[in-house]
Amino acid sequence: MHATDPHADLYDSGLNVFPGGVSAAARMHPCLGRPFYVSRGEGAHLYDLEGVRHIDFNMSNGATLLGHGHPAVEEAILQGLRAGVVAGSETRFHAQLAEELIDIIPCAEKVRFASTGTEATMHALRVARHATGRNVIVKFEGHYHGLHELVLFKAPDPAAPDGTAVPSSGGVPAHWAADVIVLPF
Repeated sequence: MHATDPHADLYDSGLNVFPGGVSAAARMHPCLGRPFYVSRGEGAHLYDLEGVRHIDFNMSNGATLLGHGHPAVEEAILQGLRAGVVAGSETRFHAQLAEELIDIIPCAEKVRFASTGTEATMHALRVARHATGRNVIVKFEGHYHGLHELVLFKAPDPAAPDGTAVPSSGGVPAHWAADVIVLPF
């Protein structure tokens, strides 16, 4: 136990149950040497474990674009939960939202929903490969493109003779690098 640092206590607990002490690798904060822990969110702010208020620039990677805890958003979420929108089945809300998106996005003819950004980029790449008949994709160094094998590559070692992208994680087939070009941003 750390007498004065609740963040260190929580990180110590995390080290016992998570690889690297965090539930997702991206949550390790390199400047802090540990994750940034929050106790609650309100509007455009997050509060850390000591009650210090911070502006939420991350917005849950876009999921809390409207802020934290707005009563109208909370009520809409509760209505959706009661209506079964997360039951793994279709509801009237799915088609309504798709129609609204098609109305406001000029090039959209159809819509496919995904649960995560990883799923969205994985499906988008599959559709692009099918539509173009090409396998090679381009991604930008240092940017998050999801956690599937198609995008887990980083720029090659400048000294490498062939300039082939390098897997950025264990378990990613190195031969897939032939289909990935990593560009600087």
